[in-house]
Amino acid sequence: MNLAAPHIRIKCRPEDFVVTETAELKPRKTGTHTLYRLTKRGWNTVSALQEIAQRTGNDFEHFAYGGKKDKYALTSQYFTVEGRHRAIKLDEDGLRVEALGRLDRPMGPDLIVENVFAIVVRDLTRGLPEALARLEGLARRGLENYFDDQRFGGYDPEQGFLAEKVLKDHLNGAVKWLVTAQDPEDTDEDRARKALFFERWKDWEACRQAARTPYERKVFYHLCRRRSDFFGILKEIPRERLSLAIAAYQASIWNELLRRILLERAGASAAESFDVNPGLNGEYLFCRQDAAARALEGLDLPTLAAKTVFADKRAESIHEGILSEIGVERPMFNKMKLRQAYFKSFPRPARIVPRNLSWKEGPDDLYAGASKLELSFALPRGSYATMLLKRLFAVPARPAGLGEG
Repeated sequence: MNLAAPHIRIKCRPEDFVVTETAELKPRKTGTHTLYRLTKRGWNTVSALQEIAQRTGNDFEHFAYGGKKDKYALTSQYFTVEGRHRAIKLDEDGLRVEALGRLDRPMGPDLIVENVFAIVVRDLTRGLPEALARLEGLARRGLENYFDDQRFGGYDPEQGFLAEKVLKDHLNGAVKWLVTAQDPEDTDEDRARKALFFERWKDWEACRQAARTPYERKVFYHLCRRRSDFFGILKEIPRERLSLAIAAYQASIWNELLRRILLERAGASAAESFDVNPGLNGEYLFCRQDAAARALEGLDLPTLAAKTVFADKRAESIHEGILSEIGVERPMFNKMKLRQAYFKSFPRPARIVPRNLSWKEGPDDLYAGASKLELSFALPRGSYATMLLKRLFAVPARPAGLGEG
């Protein structure tokens, strides 16, 4: 997988990206939930747990976990299963499960303390000296705590955010998003079919005939019978999918808030104060100087919801300006027709400092003539190791276009 500028490679092998979840857990012999440790390679968290449930004859609805771990990595995390169920013991096909005891509650994000990473960055032919020089600063003052691109599963560059359409009661647009939004894993055939749906939208019979997946057939069969019943489709969106869409929208606004705070506090020297890395939904700006970084010290920024509470009044003013620009008002949250998931605000630190950051450089054993950089560090829950890499390999910002997107 390529990442950042200049050109580097990560996740060339699962062992190049190792993630170990640590959590506040005190398993006992009794409790309402059984606690397991899952070690996986080649699976994302949800698919892995669904597969485990199917193989062992358990109900996936009784499974709970704290965080999603990458498919293209070697990861270890915790999950629980509620109530009486078939005991799980597995060690095959990239999945290993071991029982650890019982808890009186399900596993959740609040129990995670941090994630520990061991990462190999490969194919470094340039940019290594600059990255090495930045590591000392990272260990001392940390980095901006942006949500990274993998958070934006509810975003499509052409159609925007699914959650915004739901929030604004644009039901037709929300259904259109569901069946036409592009996905990085789409095949050429998928992209062509989605383009046809987009072009022939509201010609439900033509769309039904072109449909190939069970979900597409279900949607267009429903619309052939009830031509404007978009709500009937949306109320069937799984809770998990709507939650991800809401999280993506919250992350986008939070990132924009952080960008604007950084630009305001940098003042006239903005171009000289930042390094930048492109992102799926806007540039990632990183403070180049200690003084600019200190402007974020102790600053927590809440995510978007009906009852978002700010401790910093200037940040609140900037946030309200963003909402005004995108046409979002507080009463909208109380009028959302879909009830599977909702907007919930939580504070997120604007800056984080990696714990136990260490590194080692050397020749790359996969790419002849290139170097590799081995990194190990821990980050608090909800923070992204890939963002640390983007900060390491960011490039100086250009005055023109700074902060656009």
